[in-house]
Amino acid sequence: MNCFYHTENQSVAQCFDCGKGLCHTCAAQFSSPVCEVCYNRRIKSSRSEIIKELLITYGFGAILTFFVLKGDLWGLNFSAFPYAAVIMTVVTFYATSGIISGWKSLTAITPQVFLFLPLLGWLFYFLIKFVLAFFVGLLALPIRTIRNIIRLNQLKPV
Repeated sequence: MNCFYHTENQSVAQCFDCGKGLCHTCAAQFSSPVCEVCYNRRIKSSRSEIIKELLITYGFGAILTFFVLKGDLWGLNFSAFPYAAVIMTVVTFYATSGIISGWKSLTAITPQVFLFLPLLGWLFYFLIKFVLAFFVGLLALPIRTIRNIIRLNQLKPV
């Protein structure tokens, strides 16, 4: 079988995704033997997953911030301190956006033993995980955001 892109060259590998024959030059182009079309498809998929995570994280934070501040959950009067409303909005947005990042970070380290809990155990598990996600998210949010932005800049199609 010959290379799909260089028909004069003998294929030495096949694309993992589509099965096209690849010559030595094409097979060595990326870390695993994939053709350019499949590589670009992987890049596009990875980029969309990262963008989706960022949108969900900050969208969730914006929606929760709206409901927290609109519902006057804190019971504060901002008329005396006009800048306090801005500060409270920023702090609430940061804290609520961090819940998703904290949840994802906790999911990565959660042992599989919780799979066998009864229904009441699951309710306690999710409640405790939600509270922990809030606090872990305060640290995880900037780390995950910076990591995702760096990864987005590294993922360039060929």
